[in-house]
Amino acid sequence: MAPSATFTERIRGRLRLARSEKLRKLQETEVEMHAWSAEREHLHQAAESLYREAVLPLLLCLPEHFANVEVKTVPSRYGPSGIARFEPTERFPAAATLVLGVHRAPADRGLVVEYRLEIVPALMDYEAEDDLLLVFEELGRPATVAAWVEARLLRFVDTYLQLETNSYYQARNARTDPVCGMHVWTTTAECTFEYAGRTLHFCSEACRTRFIERPGRFLS
Repeated sequence: MAPSATFTERIRGRLRLARSEKLRKLQETEVEMHAWSAEREHLHQAAESLYREAVLPLLLCLPEHFANVEVKTVPSRYGPSGIARFEPTERFPAAATLVLGVHRAPADRGLVVEYRLEIVPALMDYEAEDDLLLVFEELGRPATVAAWVEARLLRFVDTYLQLETNSYYQARNARTDPVCGMHVWTTTAECTFEYAGRTLHFCSEACRTRFIERPGRFLS
């Protein structure tokens, strides 16, 4: 028995409906992809802007105070990062790498300001990372980002300055005040005196003066 014309037309109708549905979904996908691409571009531009306005100027303050640091910007498809690399010195006997970047948040929920710190060798506890999540409503607030970055940089400076007096890092620079017996560091001791071909280090001007008055008493 041959199929009826009605049955054949029903099949054709379903095929037309399927093609129409595929076309509709394709158009919807194109619209969604366009919106997604535009949103990502908006986030990328916002990340660049916040980095240039609120992060980089603060990072560039570091070389004004530390001669052993180099700051550079590293771009990526997720957003820019500023990297400050501190070379080891006698005063700061450790390598430090500080990273501050503005990147797209997971699932493009906004932006993340990232703080990362690594000190090598790691002989003391310190805050190695922190994040600030910015939702879309906050992307145009560079002052908020700058305040957060400034607080993290000040905390970093406090940590980095500990290298000057931390006994683990300064072991080879440790000296004993010949007057009072206090441990002092050659990198920070402001009171010194040359005696018999040696450089002596003192905790204070008072100890230095006492030594100069009667050196034999303290070196016997």
